[in-house]
Amino acid sequence: MLHDEYEIKLMLEKSEYLKLAEMSDKSFYQTNYYFDTKKSDLYDKGYTLRIREKDSAYEITLKDDFKYEKPEVIASREKNIPLNETDFQKIIRGEMLINEFIKEIKDDLIYVGNLKTKRSLIEFNDLPVMELDMNEYLGITDYELEWEIENSMYNEAMKILDDLLSNSQRVKGKGKYLRFKSVKKSPPKDIGGLLR
Repeated sequence: MLHDEYEIKLMLEKSEYLKLAEMSDKSFYQTNYYFDTKKSDLYDKGYTLRIREKDSAYEITLKDDFKYEKPEVIASREKNIPLNETDFQKIIRGEMLINEFIKEIKDDLIYVGNLKTKRSLIEFNDLPVMELDMNEYLGITDYELEWEIENSMYNEAMKILDDLLSNSQRVKGKGKYLRFKSVKKSPPKDIGGLLR
């Protein structure tokens, strides 16, 4: 299935994350498993290819970001394909190529690593659910806010964020894979713990 996604994506300080997490009454864990060519051709072209594991379900996503008029919004076109656990295990073990599911990419793809997320959900009246993420990858822990919205909801969503976050110098978030790859190119010295 192919669809366009528009989401506000902001990086958060740990203190902001903890403050917002108090508003959540539902959270879950998910893991993104990333794939690319040996030369990182997908990364260089702005694509992300992942398998997401959530609640013992698996889905392949091919993402292509594109420019959008609002500074805090990341726009992407996504193709999603359900995957069963047997095929997931074969792909991770290298017994099956992910290319069998993503025909658009002819180059050989390899598994390059994973990112674990604790996602907390915050509900607001008449607006989509805000997603609050604590991510761990390659010894790094970071915090972000993602909020998939319609264009007509943008001003209302930004007003809510202004009320919730005191930091006027908001940092627009980069996609998880872009952050993963930037750390992988220059690994950190301190290695943190994994999510439980």
